[in-house]
Amino acid sequence: MVQAWEWNGGVRFRLDEPFSLQDTFTCGQAFRFYPVEGGGYAGIALERAVVIAPMENGSFFLSPCTLGEFQNLWRSYLDLDRSYAKIMEALWGDPHVRRGMEYAPGIRILNQDPFETTISFVISANNNMKRIMSLIAALSRGWGRELPYGGYAFPTPEALASIDPMELRRIGMGYRAEYIVGTARMVADGFDLQRSMSMDLSEARKHLCRLPGVGPKVADCILMFSLHHRDAFPVDTWVKKVLLRLYPQCDPRHPLPFAKAQYGALAGYANQYLFHCIRSVGEEVFCGALAHPVGNGG
Repeated sequence: MVQAWEWNGGVRFRLDEPFSLQDTFTCGQAFRFYPVEGGGYAGIALERAVVIAPMENGSFFLSPCTLGEFQNLWRSYLDLDRSYAKIMEALWGDPHVRRGMEYAPGIRILNQDPFETTISFVISANNNMKRIMSLIAALSRGWGRELPYGGYAFPTPEALASIDPMELRRIGMGYRAEYIVGTARMVADGFDLQRSMSMDLSEARKHLCRLPGVGPKVADCILMFSLHHRDAFPVDTWVKKVLLRLYPQCDPRHPLPFAKAQYGALAGYANQYLFHCIRSVGEEVFCGALAHPVGNGG
């Protein structure tokens, strides 16, 4: 249940479940939010520059924002109406996922813009978080619309489709430049990202893999973080370590049969708890002695 009310130029809201800004914005799903003083995060999403900060009594403050914008945009973006307590209860029987949930019980999977998410994860391939964030900021500054409260919106498909890939190479995109422009041109010409929402997971992956620079792992990230496929199960180097060491029955090259059998429609949530915890505490702590505590100060 979410309670929300206007306050001091923004909206305060309260959930009856854990919600961690730190774990939600640093778990590898979004690249345009930065920590600010007091435990809050400033960022750009939905073509708006905002700050979201923790307040007393477990509430949060989002500004600038009207109550209407909160109800129509941010409530869905932050996935506030979903019961993560029920998800955690359903996944509790898996001891490794349980450790991830105990480490970061306040993660929520964001509902992001499909085109921005697609380009962001094309950029993410073989890259680190700091560089991904820097490249996306440069891309937005160069070809995005300037926003009223500072910063730049993510560029539209049409804006990126019209540029020479060499311009992207000049800001450090490297070989990804051709992928970004090629994907933007396909989307601008009518490739329907949202069509994936009505497909089963296998067909949705195939659909997205038609885009330049999109392979199975990137497709799974796009599906999970922007197209409501919470049954997706992206396998990067961290999740691969988990599968090899803790789930020997799973072939990490073809993880979907295992993920479907083990977690069903909740595979994406299990994936995110595993990924965030092992990346945060390290392979040996997470995959070593299971009795080792993994506390999270965030």
